[in-house]
Amino acid sequence: MIGLRISKDSSARELEPIAMTVHHLTGLPVAVRSVTKKGVHVINGKVVDYEFTGPVLEEVLSSGRAVKTVPTSGLYEGVPVSAVPIFDYTGELVGVVGVVAYMTIAELGEEINLLDLFKGHPDIVDRVRECIKKILDDRASSL
Repeated sequence: MIGLRISKDSSARELEPIAMTVHHLTGLPVAVRSVTKKGVHVINGKVVDYEFTGPVLEEVLSSGRAVKTVPTSGLYEGVPVSAVPIFDYTGELVGVVGVVAYMTIAELGEEINLLDLFKGHPDIVDRVRECIKKILDDRASSL
């Protein structure tokens, strides 16, 4: 039977389907690696590296906890990155998934072009505008 299995020894090629799924879901650069092997790095719908790791991925593997940070070294130095551990059904840490978060809701303050961001989904633009306005209004009232 063909299937998808993830372990602490999964290779980059074995993790590629997960990386591509997260990438297609988010549209963001994605890296996935296992505990014992370097991982796969996906940008613009293509695998660009099958031997990838970085300081944020390594931090998650060391701590077993999610990390949201702006790295001071590595490929994504100065760019917001979020990474989360992958645990198996027994609770054992088996890997990590990281995304480059060019924009996060918490950092909204600059004008963004919603039509570009949600092209193909114009019906949700008004709802997103309302949510962003509420976030910015709440932020302004708390100052």
